[in-house]
Amino acid sequence: MKLFTFDKDKEAKNIEKHGFSLLVGVAVFLDEKAVIEESIRNNEVRTTAIGMTEQGVLFVVFIEKIENELRLISVRKAKKKERIKYVKNNL
Repeated sequence: MKLFTFDKDKEAKNIEKHGFSLLVGVAVFLDEKAVIEESIRNNEVRTTAIGMTEQGVLFVVFIEKIENELRLISVRKAKKKERIKYVKNNL
């Protein structure tokens, strides 16, 4: 079972910028077809997930702090190319 955490200040900024609570991003991880990819930013491994939710296809940025603890950083609507990637990976 995964534990999801986030910074309350980042959540307030995410709501202001993208219109979503970071908690909404948890729903992406319920999508068995979610596309998950790792990248390195500022010497830190960040992972993105693109998945279907009740709000549509969302894009989530997160890091794994410790085993089974995911810290959500950003949640937003997936952009067109991200939605295409999600569809192509699920054909």
